[in-house]
Amino acid sequence: MNLADYTKEHILEDVAKLRYFFKLKEVTRYNTPREMEDDTESVAEHLYGMQLLAQYFLPLEDSAQNLNRARVYELITVHDFDEIETGDYLSYIKDESHKSESEAAIPKVLAQIPEHLTEALTQLMDEYEAQDTPESRFVKAIDKIEPLIQVYTEKGKIICHRNKCTAEDSLRIKSKYIEPFPYIKTFALTLHQTLIDGGYYWNEGN
Repeated sequence: MNLADYTKEHILEDVAKLRYFFKLKEVTRYNTPREMEDDTESVAEHLYGMQLLAQYFLPLEDSAQNLNRARVYELITVHDFDEIETGDYLSYIKDESHKSESEAAIPKVLAQIPEHLTEALTQLMDEYEAQDTPESRFVKAIDKIEPLIQVYTEKGKIICHRNKCTAEDSLRIKSKYIEPFPYIKTFALTLHQTLIDGGYYWNEGN
């Protein structure tokens, strides 16, 4: 598909289809229910969403298949490992103290990795943090666009308002990472504007 064909109508149609597969995040195992009144999402479920979006965007952004697909999926798996120790912080409120806490958590995480995996997973985590490979930059862009689809529900609107997430905050933390990827950028900006028009973001008038 050419970028020019990536219209608002097509993007929102595909968002609806992707949201169908996002429903798997809500399917619990072992016959154990979980309250979903506010669309709770674990970090692991976020990774699933990223894996799905990587499959969606790789053929568009990398039709020549220059990116190492296996590396992309490996990076997705490990990129939030520090949050085992720190928990998840809203990106738009992260400051230097959060960054320092994340850096301090990494050795703790690495110490728990089974010995025969330590070298490989350490390399992956370092690669993602350095952002010096095409694969790590692609994964970072996917990480930034996945929440837009996650919150594109009435429950997601409640989350945005509760956390006082403004349109400016959302775009600020995404812009430089989505810029190198024209399809991801077009998709993200289109959905971003749709969220604005739908009153999803918080403002003083909410």
